[in-house]
Amino acid sequence: MRNKLRWISITKVLPGQQFVHYGIAYVRATEQEERKHPSQELDRNPNRPLVFGYTVEGERTPVSFVPELKVNVAI
Repeated sequence: MRNKLRWISITKVLPGQQFVHYGIAYVRATEQEERKHPSQELDRNPNRPLVFGYTVEGERTPVSFVPELKVNVAI
């Protein structure tokens, strides 16, 4: 049985939780991973902080997302 997906704001994805954006699976960075994330230096606007994550498939590639983004999570 396949999981149903639901659209939510990326800011509501929990640290360590997987989500899908344009068919690619990602995992939101944990608090420890956020501190050493390569995009940390780009996060300069305190009113619109970036959301950090990593790809799930293959090599874990660091990615960052704008907080307004909607993503799919399994329910």
